[in-house]
Amino acid sequence: MLISRRSFLKGTARAGAAALLLTLPVPARAASDKQMSAADSVKILQATSEDAYLQIKLDSVSRSVYGQQEPSCLVLLGFSVTNRTSEPVWLYHLHGNPFGEYYDGSTGISGTFQDQAFQVQITRSDDMAQADQTTADGKVCTAYGVNPGETIEVTATGSMSSEAGTLTLTFTPPEQHGANAGAHDTTHTFKVEFSQKCDSSSLQMAYL
Repeated sequence: MLISRRSFLKGTARAGAAALLLTLPVPARAASDKQMSAADSVKILQATSEDAYLQIKLDSVSRSVYGQQEPSCLVLLGFSVTNRTSEPVWLYHLHGNPFGEYYDGSTGISGTFQDQAFQVQITRSDDMAQADQTTADGKVCTAYGVNPGETIEVTATGSMSSEAGTLTLTFTPPEQHGANAGAHDTTHTFKVEFSQKCDSSSLQMAYL
């Protein structure tokens, strides 16, 4: 299942990430050659990971500069995730506290870029399965994931430097209960190559 540009942006907007997009510069039409070069500078080197529980595809990546000081970039990632089992598979845990919600430190998507840690957060959507759970250490949380047999679009956002380099993403599902407990044993890996530096006049994108 491929994520179109329209559906990818729609999913991002639904989750509130559109507010971040509004802060990004829109490339001028006069810079069309540069835009094409920027688009060509992004390659998804490792797009698919699967096991008996999940099939995950990294369908789209975009990177654009934001901020006024030393350039840093907002990265938007679009995945399609298929649950191959007869029970929900959870993608992340969210805990509540007096200041709002926060991720379980062992869940979500992380990785490295230019030898620096890269942390992103999965964006909640209406398509996700949801249930209250208690973790092994006794913490009550809300689990979000994929219903049995379904394929959903999952978006994630993060920030990184504007330099060229290879982004390596890793994702390990959180603790599972019942028949899908083994889903926690697989680390899914994805790789994206940015062959050019991103600047304020370009939006780097790659779609499968």
